[in-house]
Amino acid sequence: MMYALVRFSLEFLRGDSSRYALEWMAGQWTSAGIFLISATLMIYFFFTRNHEAKAMPM
Repeated sequence: MMYALVRFSLEFLRGDSSRYALEWMAGQWTSAGIFLISATLMIYFFFTRNHEAKAMPM
């Protein structure tokens, strides 16, 4: 997730690419998508793992 954030930030410094919606470059859109997917999966697995751990008797 950190790679996506760093790449997103560094893309603002580049001036050689064309810009798309919201004045973001293709690399920024890709990084934002990777970050959102990663965050969603991390939250999903965190809650499903905690739920399964509580459901199993010891």
